[in-house]
Amino acid sequence: MSKSIQIVCFDNPYPPNYGGTIDVFYKIKALYAKGIDVYLHFYVTKQSDRTDTKPLEKYCKQIYTYKRNTTLLSHLSLKPFSVKSRSSKGLVQCLVKIGFPVLYEGLNTTATLKVIAAKGLKTYVRLHNIEHNYFKNIGDLEYSFFKKVYYNFEAWRLKKYQSQLKFADILFSISLNDQKYFSNLFRDVRYLPVFQSKTELQESKSQEYCLFHGDLRLSDNIRAADFLIDFFSSKPNRKLIIASSFDNAMISQRIANANNITFKIIESLQDLEHLFTKTAIHILISYQASGIKLKLLNALHTNTVVLVNKYMIEGTGLESCCELFNNESELNDKVEKFYGMPISPSQRIERMKVLSEFNPNNSIDLLIECL
Repeated sequence: MSKSIQIVCFDNPYPPNYGGTIDVFYKIKALYAKGIDVYLHFYVTKQSDRTDTKPLEKYCKQIYTYKRNTTLLSHLSLKPFSVKSRSSKGLVQCLVKIGFPVLYEGLNTTATLKVIAAKGLKTYVRLHNIEHNYFKNIGDLEYSFFKKVYYNFEAWRLKKYQSQLKFADILFSISLNDQKYFSNLFRDVRYLPVFQSKTELQESKSQEYCLFHGDLRLSDNIRAADFLIDFFSSKPNRKLIIASSFDNAMISQRIANANNITFKIIESLQDLEHLFTKTAIHILISYQASGIKLKLLNALHTNTVVLVNKYMIEGTGLESCCELFNNESELNDKVEKFYGMPISPSQRIERMKVLSEFNPNNSIDLLIECL
């Protein structure tokens, strides 16, 4: 077993406040706790405000950053833009010089995979999604015609590029559904549950509002927020908070004059946990089934009822922990039924039993066995 590993990440994993950054940050933290030296490489853009590496220095032996190439030529390449923009000769040189096994975080970081594998280094890829399906679904949900075209073109490029994964020694899927898909295409695919910070249920101190949280840069979450704004606009006696690490001008404008709907910015995990302490009901909506959604795991690690539609839980194994609604009428009935009602003792036991699969201490042992 190697006592050192190099991780190539799509972005600065700190702060761990959206999607894949949560999985990466808590994976690094768990590796550190097991005595594994982590050499972290990640890409940044000129516009990025994710420049703080200080909190990562405790857990990483070395940290290296590389600029993404976001020029027009990268957009026009037959290679996916999300991959092409994360291609660096400097990264290749650094990975080879350090010489330890390499874990690529996401298909979009694998531009150097073939070269590094040919140099004789062990290579692993953490698959955060079936990327071409994810981008196609985003495109289908977009309001803008040009964005629809762009995302569908990126989906086509990602599907063609996906064959590059054959150069990895091991692929790690983030869900059992994804493992089934990739196992039909590649030789060694292993399910590695997502890394996150929770091992116990967080208690609610009061029940003041319904909460929806998600990345408001993504069309899937924007559509969900739109639906909930319409729904709660007709329920002035119930409060809704929409929370995100990223503001969205359209959403902010829609709720500007609403007395019962508020937007809250999430700057840290502590901000989100503070919101959880006053949440009466979590409401999570998605219009595409794509792996395990970290926001669902966060919500389930509370003693609060979680209302979801089918795409939020499809293929997750978390169905027994949630209350499903299929339409607006069912959502209305369940909001009224469960508002301010914590889950029962038997539901707590069931929830913790199911969530034990996502204990980071168990997941890190699975990963280390493969290094």
